[in-house]
Amino acid sequence: MSFNSIKEENLPENWNVINLEDSGITIEDGDRGSNYPKKGELLKEGYSIFLSTNNLINDKIDLTDAEFITKEKHEILRKGKLQENDIVLTTRGNGVGKVGLFSKDLPYKIGRINSGLVIIRNNNLLFDTKYLYYLLKSPIMKEQYASLKSGSAQPQLPIRDIKKLRLIVPPIEVQRKIVNIVRPIEEKMDLNKKLNSTLKEFAQAIYKHWFIDFEYPNENGRPYKSDGGKFVEGKLGFIPQDWNVSSIYDVADVIYGAPYSSKLFNETRDGLPLIRIRDLKTANPNFYTLEKHKKGTVVNPGDLLVGMDAEFKPTIWNGVQGYMNQRVCMFRPNKEYVHKYYIYELIKPYMEYFEHAKSGTTVIHLGKSDIDSIKIVLPHKNILAKYFYLLEPIYTQLIKNYEEKQILEKIRNTLVPKILSGEVCITVAKEEVEVGECLQKSN
Repeated sequence: MSFNSIKEENLPENWNVINLEDSGITIEDGDRGSNYPKKGELLKEGYSIFLSTNNLINDKIDLTDAEFITKEKHEILRKGKLQENDIVLTTRGNGVGKVGLFSKDLPYKIGRINSGLVIIRNNNLLFDTKYLYYLLKSPIMKEQYASLKSGSAQPQLPIRDIKKLRLIVPPIEVQRKIVNIVRPIEEKMDLNKKLNSTLKEFAQAIYKHWFIDFEYPNENGRPYKSDGGKFVEGKLGFIPQDWNVSSIYDVADVIYGAPYSSKLFNETRDGLPLIRIRDLKTANPNFYTLEKHKKGTVVNPGDLLVGMDAEFKPTIWNGVQGYMNQRVCMFRPNKEYVHKYYIYELIKPYMEYFEHAKSGTTVIHLGKSDIDSIKIVLPHKNILAKYFYLLEPIYTQLIKNYEEKQILEKIRNTLVPKILSGEVCITVAKEEVEVGECLQKSN
């Protein structure tokens, strides 16, 4: 369902389509003057969040890697001050058209936006703010952002073009019912995300207990170290006596992405998604390809990927099946008793070390020689097998939740355009809402 397929005459009665500039909505960009925060003024903690395009992931505000500014810097900036229920929209770079809601549920209440965002503030009674947020992140609007943006090397969506956006305006009571339909889907997606966070914390705690603290169960089922387990000194420090220092290749094969032709990329979802470095964080690839590369590797949910430029963070892939692009690599267990999550935790400190060691250069790169240099402490086969069977149900549930999130996202992204196009009707009667097929309107 695209915006171009929506005809105003097919919309339900009392629905309108207007330009954003005629809606009474305020658009405000960030401060770009001499007071704009320099790189050295951005902090890991501070008085005010300084929101950037990196904080918008899957059309939600994610503050995992947030940066802050001081109170003094916050107060000297003239523009871009965030208020509760402001909607933010990215206007620059490859992420043009990402949307987020600065809601009361966020842990920070004071903030400014950087120059790659604009604030869209609903300050009239024409729109329900949550409806406006759902509308602005719908596929209908994504199509408009793509058609209005300009530039290839550095795409832009200037305010003059944002004002041209066409907004579908149902009656306010219908907007609220649409929110009531979409909200449970989003809440379920959020619940899955929280559950997966808990599962990963649990899995991480088990890994630390077994392989860092050496409290894995011994032959009597008691914690090895606490029960008097013996250690020997090796090249990587003291390790259990029946463990060895080995190569990463003794537990994993490393597979490198293929150089797919950018000329064959498409945004019409033909073929399989192409998984690039930037997609590792969002799990929502933008480009697809029909190319059958002879060195191509298919990525499935749960596979372990690492980006090889700028950031080397290991990622458990939680998107749909796709092709692995160049400068992304996969760590795949090469023994049936070695678990993917074991390798995930195993390589994390090495990737962090490589990333920090290379931070002096303009753009850092992870090379095969770096991976070749990884030396690991290799537990006994029986320990790895026991760990596998302990972790497998946790990991299976993690992937199941990822896949359910994809299904829910597809339902949301299909349902909203159908409602807004008039293809699916909602009937409001007292406190009830019915969703069903619309009758064709007679001319």
